[in-house]
Amino acid sequence: MPERKDLKKTLVIICITYMTAAMLIMPSKTMAAAENALVLCANAVIPSVFPFIFCANMFISLGAAGLAGRYLSKIMRPLFNIPGSGAVAAVLGVISGYPVGAICASSLYSRGECTKSEAERMLAFCNNSGPMFIIGAVGVQMSGSFRIGVLLYIIHILSAFLTGIVFGRIKKEKTQTRALPYAMQDSGLKDAVYDLGGAIEKSVDSILKICGFVVIFGVFCAALPQGEVRPFVYSFFEITGGTYELLSKFGLSALPVISGIIAFSGVSVAAQVMSIIIPSGLSAKSYITGKLTQGGIAFLLAYIYLKIFPQTVAVFGALHNSPPYMPTTGQLTATSFITIALAAAAFLLIFIIGKIFDCFK
Repeated sequence: MPERKDLKKTLVIICITYMTAAMLIMPSKTMAAAENALVLCANAVIPSVFPFIFCANMFISLGAAGLAGRYLSKIMRPLFNIPGSGAVAAVLGVISGYPVGAICASSLYSRGECTKSEAERMLAFCNNSGPMFIIGAVGVQMSGSFRIGVLLYIIHILSAFLTGIVFGRIKKEKTQTRALPYAMQDSGLKDAVYDLGGAIEKSVDSILKICGFVVIFGVFCAALPQGEVRPFVYSFFEITGGTYELLSKFGLSALPVISGIIAFSGVSVAAQVMSIIIPSGLSAKSYITGKLTQGGIAFLLAYIYLKIFPQTVAVFGALHNSPPYMPTTGQLTATSFITIALAAAAFLLIFIIGKIFDCFK
């Protein structure tokens, strides 16, 4: 075990040394990459992710997860072997983007609403990319194809839930978390403001970490040498720029790889997630194993789709935007409404299914 830790430290030191040397040798290139990353954070990451992080913290802080636990334990337990409160992480995880699902799982564990094993199982499939990135950035902006974006998003969701089902059957605990009774906090204005302030504080801390990792990996990947394997190495570390380079070089033939890379999430997102879950005492092993599994499933689903429905490279067309992939006001507004509608529909469907189960008690 100590040898593995030493190896990890050595790899980190090598990467930091490489990035430092790159900043000294090619300062203009690395400074431009840092500037693009900061613009990306200001114009896309913060507006699209921060509100969902805040909502996730408020949902859990106010005890709304207990409502999901009351109605959905009969669905979530057989399918994914997690308590009903995990539905909050599952739903927000597929509509909000990285790393909201991980934040939900960590918060549920910290509040005692799930066991450690259940929280780590959630990490395997609840932390996903959202429609803003897959449909808006990859589909519309990078490839100019809304249909390709929707296809990738459907594959992404299917691969996530299939991963959850697989992990739910790998390990069964002898003791399981009981569904907590739902009780919305009956608090006064003082307590409500305290909850609001706490949620904002946690959300700001999370978004600062996310943006920090976006900048660091943006600089690191900008220093990668040119070559045939650069798009694959870039994608392994950071999925946004890596996806753009894969599309630029290989077009539609790279669809299975892009699908798998988005599901895997990349080293940058993995680092963001670890900075959130490790302080809570959760292991990163389940997350990494789950994302590798989801990446493999997503690759396979996209590969099968291309075999059944062959496409021409012209479907992608010319790449419409170069980094940092800023959405227009109209695209941002439309995608936001779609995301809110998906969230509302998901929670309504969950509530209806829960009521149906109650009728058969």
